[in-house]
Amino acid sequence: MDLKIHFSFLKLFNHLKGVSKPMPADQYDLEYLKKKADKKTKEKFKKFFAWCKEAGITHPKVQYPVMFGKGDNTYAGMIALNDIGTDEAFIKVPSKVIISTKVAYECKELNHIFYDHPDVFGKHVSLGDDNVLDAFILYHIEQEEKSAYYHTI
Repeated sequence: MDLKIHFSFLKLFNHLKGVSKPMPADQYDLEYLKKKADKKTKEKFKKFFAWCKEAGITHPKVQYPVMFGKGDNTYAGMIALNDIGTDEAFIKVPSKVIISTKVAYECKELNHIFYDHPDVFGKHVSLGDDNVLDAFILYHIEQEEKSAYYHTI
């Protein structure tokens, strides 16, 4: 049975927040990275984009980074370059670079900890999966650029 939804809180709140409205051009800076970012930031993004290309990550419909806001109230984000259709991918990320509980459980350096402490990491614990992911991410943060997940994190 096909059910047509005439109302949803998600649609209502997106409408109220103006999510579906185009943002005025003076509220974002598409040229931030090229023209305003410092040398260190440019170098970090150069490495990041090289890693994305090597990993097979594509994002044909969006641009990142874009600076939003004005003056001292700016933040980095992503902007759609074209309309994005229903069920259309705007970012494609191969599974090999996605962090998941499965990947974390299979981490040879950590999985013995997960099995030795089921009271913290077990599936029966309400935050067990979160604890596994937290431990995995913290481990890889500590590894810095040696980590295969450095750019993901």
